[in-house]
Amino acid sequence: MAAAGSLAKGIGGMQQGGYEAGIARMNAQMERAAAQDSINTGQLERRNLWRNVGMAKGQQAASMGANGIDLGFGSALRQQEDTQMLANEDATNLHKGIEERTKGRIINASNFTQEARAAKQRGKSALIGSVFDAGSSLLGGFQQQAGIRAKTGQTGVGTGKTTGVAPRGPSGWNRGR
Repeated sequence: MAAAGSLAKGIGGMQQGGYEAGIARMNAQMERAAAQDSINTGQLERRNLWRNVGMAKGQQAASMGANGIDLGFGSALRQQEDTQMLANEDATNLHKGIEERTKGRIINASNFTQEARAAKQRGKSALIGSVFDAGSSLLGGFQQQAGIRAKTGQTGVGTGKTTGVAPRGPSGWNRGR
């Protein structure tokens, strides 16, 4: 009975490990999809940044040109250079943020993949351990039975003493001999 319980526990552990591995694999897939989404979103964010920079620079140039300011030198040139410098800094910060966000998703996907492998291995180990526990339980039962038989002088598998003589029937004659 204990052996069957050990095996059932091992099978349950293996099923649980398979379930946990499946969940971890799904989580890894979701993280990989989120990483790709992060890359795609980052491309849109960069494009929008440079569009906005282009619009701001165009508005500056149009405003200064409408007021008769020469864009090639002095404060007008300095304003355009400052706008470009700030845009470059914003682009660098945006790129770093996208990279970190995406890197975090990729790391999470890798962690979930490893978790799936570990859960699967835990399930296999539970089953293997239960087989050894069941075998140990059976051997212990056999040893206990052998000890009882030795104390009572019984040998073999039957319930009575095995002497090589068939038991006698009710009237004292041997049946089948």
